[in-house]
This record gives sequence, C-alpha cells and structure tokens, in this order.
Amino acid sequence: MGNSAGGYAEDASARSDGATEAFLAELLGESSTLRVVQPRAARARHQPRRHPEPRYELHRDPGPLPVPGTDIAEQAAPAAAPMPARIAPTWAGIDRSHTPQVDSTIHAIANPMAWMGTLIDNSNLRFTGAYVTGPPLAGRPPAHFTGSSKAVGRGWMANIQTLGDQGWGIVFFYVGYSVGGGHPKPAVLNRARGTEHGLHLRTTMHALGPAWAGATVFIDNEDPVATNLPNDLIEYYVAMFDEMSRPDANLAAFRPAFYGHGTPVEQMLARRRDLFVWDVSLSTATTTTATPAFDPAADPLTVDPEARQMRAYRATAAAGGAGFLSWSLGRQFWYYTGDMPGPGSALAARLPAWQRVRTWDYDVSLVRNAAFPVAEPRVAARRHGTDAVVIADSFEPRATGAAATPPSSRVTTQGPTASAALTRAAGITVEPDAPLTLFPRAGDMLVATVLSDGGIGVATRNAAGTWSTIDRMPGTAPVLRRMRALHGVSNATSNAYLFFIGSHHQLYVKRRPTTGTWSDAAPVAADLRLHPFSALAGEARRGDTVDTFFIDEQGLLTTAYWARWFSTAFPGFLVQRLESTPSLLAGGALAAVCPQPNHLLVFGVGADLRLQLAAFLHGRGWNAVTALGAAQDVIGAHTRLAAHAVSATEIEVAALTDAGELTIYSLTLTATTWAAAARQVVADPPAAAGAPPPAAAATVLQPANGFRINPFGDLSILRVPGDRSSTVTCAGIRGNDRRTLRWNAAGPDAWQVFTI
Repeated sequence: MGNSAGGYAEDASARSDGATEAFLAELLGESSTLRVVQPRAARARHQPRRHPEPRYELHRDPGPLPVPGTDIAEQAAPAAAPMPARIAPTWAGIDRSHTPQVDSTIHAIANPMAWMGTLIDNSNLRFTGAYVTGPPLAGRPPAHFTGSSKAVGRGWMANIQTLGDQGWGIVFFYVGYSVGGGHPKPAVLNRARGTEHGLHLRTTMHALGPAWAGATVFIDNEDPVATNLPNDLIEYYVAMFDEMSRPDANLAAFRPAFYGHGTPVEQMLARRRDLFVWDVSLSTATTTTATPAFDPAADPLTVDPEARQMRAYRATAAAGGAGFLSWSLGRQFWYYTGDMPGPGSALAARLPAWQRVRTWDYDVSLVRNAAFPVAEPRVAARRHGTDAVVIADSFEPRATGAAATPPSSRVTTQGPTASAALTRAAGITVEPDAPLTLFPRAGDMLVATVLSDGGIGVATRNAAGTWSTIDRMPGTAPVLRRMRALHGVSNATSNAYLFFIGSHHQLYVKRRPTTGTWSDAAPVAADLRLHPFSALAGEARRGDTVDTFFIDEQGLLTTAYWARWFSTAFPGFLVQRLESTPSLLAGGALAAVCPQPNHLLVFGVGADLRLQLAAFLHGRGWNAVTALGAAQDVIGAHTRLAAHAVSATEIEVAALTDAGELTIYSLTLTATTWAAAARQVVADPPAAAGAPPPAAAATVLQPANGFRINPFGDLSILRVPGDRSSTVTCAGIRGNDRRTLRWNAAGPDAWQVFTI
C-alpha cells in the first residue's frame, strides 16, 4: 500500500528546491488537491527505480537491502525465543491509491467499477484495499487533516457497496501522521489531534451506512522497520484507536488495526493488544518492479498467495505482564509498476477489449474480507444424540451470465464417512462469511445463519440425521448488526431461543415454543445496549432458565437471563452485570457451559490475554471474574473459545495460544470450586508428507499432514458417548486449501482433515 496505494511520497529533501515547499504543504494537509508528480532521475541502488510514467505518488526510500532469503521487515528483529513457523495464506488481493479511472494517464477507464467486476470474475483476487477519505470535519481547520485523508478524488468510498456486491473483501486504510514515512507529524502533536482524526475516520466510515458499521480500519504507518516512534506519536495513535472504537449512539464504531512493519508495530501492540496487523513485507529489494505478481500464462489471472507467508509479531504490553505474539492478518508483498492484465498474457488474449491498468500493490491474507476478519471455513459442531454434527461454510464467488447469482456461502454438513452441501430454498442465499450456531430443539438439531439480505436462515436435522433445506426463519427481525453474532440455546421444556444483535446494538431474542413457530424478535431489555464489538454466548440451566452473555456498552461482562419461576411473560429477561470494572477484551470471544443444574460458567479473553472465568453456583450467585492458568499462559487476542461439559464435574475449554496452537483447559469441581489444571498445548499437525490428497478423495477424513490452524478461525469442542478424548474442530489451511480440521487425541490420527 505504501507504493501505488500508500498515499506516500519520498522525503522532501530528495526533491528539487522549487518543489519542496508545495510538497510539504501537501503532506501537512494544507491542500486537498492531489497533484501529479513527475519522476526524477534514477537514484542510488538502495532507492526505488524511477517510474516509467507520471504517478500520483512516489514511494519512500525502502532502506537497506535485505539479506537474501528474508523479508525487509525481518532485518530489525532482535534475537529472541524461537518464533512460530510462518503460515501460508490462502487469499490474494490488490491495493492502489486510486480507483482505476483516476490513475489513467495511459489507459482511460470509462467505468471503473465494471472494470473491477471484470477483474474479480477473471482472477483469484478476492479483496481490495480502499482508502478512507472524506472532507475535513465541519468547524475544524482543514490543515488539521492529512492531504491523503481528505483526497476524496481517490474514488474508493463512493464505490464500497458496489465492490462488496461484486464479492470483493475490503481492506480499509486511513492515512494519518508518521515520523517520516508519509505525512510527517507536526512539531506539536497530542492526543487531541488523535481524537480528532479518529472522529474524522468514523464520521467518514459512518456515512457508508449500517452495512459497514464495525468494520476493521488500518491506520497507515510506513516508517522504516527500525523506527522508534516518539511518545507523542504513540499517544496520537492510541487516542485515534480509542475514538474510533468508542461506543456512541450517533456514530458507528470501527475496530482498530495498524498497517506497518518492524518496531512501530511492536510499539503499538504494546499499547493495544487487540490490534489487527497488516504487515508491510515486500518481497523485492528495490520495492518497484515491472515483473508481474501474477502468472502471465494463467487464465484466469492467478496470484499465488502460498509463497508469501504470514508471520507473527512479538510484543510486551506497556502495562506489564507476559510478552505475547500477534499474527499478521495480511501482508503486502509486491509493488508492480506494469499493466494488469499484462500485455500478451493469456487473459489479455482472451479479453482483448478489456483495458489495462498499471501500477498495483499485491497482498495476501489469512481472511477473505479484512473488514470483518473471520477465517473460513466457518465451523460449528455439536453433539446430536450419539453423533458429532459438524457444519462448515465457505465462500462461493458470484456467477455471471444467464445463471447469475450473488456471492454467497456454501453450507456443508461434514461427517466421518460423508459430507454434503445443504440445499437452499428458492431465492435463499447465505451471506459470505456468515456465522453458524448449532442448538437442539427436542429431538432435532437446528443450525441458524445469516442470509445475504441480512435476514436469518435456519435448517433442521431430525433424529434420523436428515437435514431440511435452509430457509428464512419465520417471524420478524430487525436489521442485524453488521458485525454478525448469533447464538442459539434450548431448555428442557423444548423452547428454542435465538439471540442476535440489532444495528443499534440492542440485544434481541426469538423463541420457538414446544408447539408452534418462531416468534417475532423482541428486545431482551428496552434500555440495554451492547458494546459495538461484543460477541455472544449462552446456555440453558435447570430446564427452565436461559442465560445469554455479552459485553455491554460500558465494557462489562453481563448476562441477561429468563427463568420460568420469576417470569411467565416473554421475553421478561433480567439483566445482571458480572463485574464493575472491565476485565475482558470488548471484541473478544465468549463461551458458556452448564455442567449441572446448579452451575453455570462463562469464559472470555482477558485484557491481559489470559483466559478468564466467571462461575455461578445456585444459592451463592456469581463469583468474581478470575484468570486461569499461569501468568505466561496467554491466548491469542483474536482466538475463538469453545467450552463443553465432559461430566457434571469436569469441563474443557478450547482456545488458541498467541502462537496459534490449540490449547485445552481442563477444569474440575471440588466442593463448590471450579479449578483449572495446567493447560494442554497441542502441537500442530505433522509436516506434509507427499502430495496433498485430491479434494474429492474416497475417504472423507484423512491425516492432516502439513495443515495449520488459522488463528482467525472458529473453534468447537465436543465428546460423543464412548470416546476417550474430546474432539476439536477448527479452520485449517495448507497451501491454497481451506478445510475443516479435526483433532482427537485418541483417534487413529490425532489430526485429521475433512477432504470434502
């Protein structure tokens, strides 16, 4: 992004004297007009090559050449404990400063969004960068905002929904200040300016509408890898993160993320553990190249993400505590100054009238849509009778032509001997990356998900193991919050409850009684509001009580519960906050379990990255939220959690460590206290041996040699009768494969993969 898409120019000292004053004015935000900068003569070998045509920005000095075989960003990494092996991503994408029609001095594009639609339909590219640009805030001096953040002519914000409808995932970038990698910070910088930029960011993003509320936005920093950010710049960034994520009834909140590399990333993770990271890790020494990142012989156009692996960053929190790792969500890897599609390429030959556009950055990622970063396949699993029911969904690109369809998800039931896609009712499409929740109702098992129009879809598995079609859930529902969260539970009276979050952060519930159909959605409590990033968990207790858990707008772990003994009216929920001071990550995962009628436990990801527990004992109430494990037993900030009861006195919780490894916490009940043993960390599947099995192999489950766990994917844990070990399912990746992994320590192969 720091090249054709970074909004950055070279240091002013490298320019001619006559251009310096105007250049500095642009960097300092004194002009919202973006000027074409003519290339200078080629610089020394350590500098980027000159660009063959006039460009809107020039790239910064990339610094010293890398040691052969390593990435530039690794050169500044100090010697430390071994880092986890890199993970090969499965998604490829692009970014550039402007939509295609703007940077068109050579090839004018009449309809840029039609051009982008042709690109996604004729390539394996699945996401694009987009610049968050908007006019200065009313009543604020325009010079308070960087030229890049005001450059609405870049064209991205006006076309976000069109791109999403075509199937593009979006990586949002906002360009603020840095030391010298882009718009240099002013001499006097404080938290107030960070708050102002955070408000500018969220005001601009809010204008996109509720479909993009809660999206992740990367704050751009391209300072060299060894740059030590000064304290005023760190405080500026932290204030921006705080403002963009602050709950507000009038403005949508957005999830903080950081685009950069080296020391600046580590410094910012030290201040905010839950940052998402996009790694600036170029594969070229000079950063600029006319060599395409795609295979010119391939049709459709193909970019190989597997060769550009993802790494973790190491950080230590400024407030103290154990050091931790944070995986990069994505990575920029190539700066290409030539045309796409390339002249003479197979794609250009097939589409000779398709105009070419030059100068692109290429990226790879562990998720398709970084705006709402969830890995695929989405996975849910639950015991149904003596069966382990596993449901997974995976992205399907849109179909064009006579049988045109929108982008969607393919929902599959996965069993040990057979897997099959669930059919959909006429006119029903499942939203890409939609969540899944499995829950019982009498002798049936239900799966609920989100449809492409924002409605709720549901399918039923009967006692014989046969699934119905996915159809729209009866009864009304409000507009759902775009950061999807669904959770279903059922009590012993066979009432099924589905909890979800509305666009105004209100918690809703639908109920299906023993006889009859689903009710209309009703607010759980009229004056209750959830944190914009809250997850959901829930359980049924004593056969007549239902609890749901979430983070409220104050950041507090909270439960809303309904019990027949105090309320026969529906919904009639009571709300109880389980802490007075926030202790969990507001956007962290939650899990709940009820091992016996008098006990209820809820787990969350602590602000200190330790697994946290709150436990309820009937007649005694809730205990304080307590950390489990040793101080160094940290889990990933973006891990999912799953919990189940092995027996009335034993519970297991599955999570991912900060290194991305599976870990199991075992808790046992002694008298009235639940205590955790030393956690078990499970090694990744063994290294690959031989060629990967074919996708449609005769055996559905095969050894998972060479697969890795995607650190941004779902988790589930269950145990069926007769098993000596519990089974964990999760999202796995190997090469360009995205499949469901299954771990069972007592199985013939501890790690297996569903081939279908």
